Amino acid sequence: MARPIKSGLDYFTLDIDFFEDEKIEFVSAKYGELGELIIVKLLSRIYRNGYYLEWDEDRCILFTKRVGKNITFELVNEVIEELLKRKFFNKSKFKKHGILTSHGIQKRYFKAVERRRHIRVISEYLLVNVDTNLINVDINSVNTNKSTQSKVKKSKVKNKREKMKAFGEFKHVLLTKEEYQNLLKKWGKNFLAHMIKILDEGIELKGYSYKNHNLAIQKWAKKEDEPDTKPTVYVD
Repeated sequence: MARPIKSGLDYFTLDIDFFEDEKIEFVSAKYGELGELIIVKLLSRIYRNGYYLEWDEDRCILFTKRVGKNITFELVNEVIEELLKRKFFNKSKFKKHGILTSHGIQKRYFKAVERRRHIRVISEYLLVNVDTNLINVDINSVNTNKSTQSKVKKSKVKNKREKMKAFGEFKHVLLTKEEYQNLLKKWGKNFLAHMIKILDEGIELKGYSYKNHNLAIQKWAKKEDEPDTKPTVYVD
């Protein structure tokens, strides 16, 4: 089976004076060690994904469940609000795109991946200048066109997402009912469950990022019996 493209990091470092940063100290003063734990866990999720983390109510619920004992949904939201207020996360990117990121996070991420052959980025999410002479960058653009055609396209995408159902232990695999049924007919219940498990765990544990989970499963399934070879990088 071909190896999926990896976007995230295997590890990240904290500066020795990380907890002496005023932004962190304010969170610590208000929420104690639980606030500090939430920050570190958020950074782990971000770097596992890449240089940003999509954030909404559903992701907050799942994050709260995994982060640890005595952590509540309300506490996580309060900590994030404090971090946005203190400019630990970029408020503009959060309001416009629903992501958690910052200039510092992106600077450290692109430094860490500068030796990779391909890096997938979304131009509207960037807060730093990416040196394409050092990194082979595939830049995607978020469609911000305000024309009627653009609005119709976004409406269709939104409607499709609303019809999607989450699959897998971590609920990361998103498929419409029609997509699931087509995959079921083609690959069978057991094999499909196996492929969903691989994709779901890959997103959760290794930071795999795919725009279309239906196509990802089909490509992986076709290559299940092929020799393990180095993959071609695809741009979402």
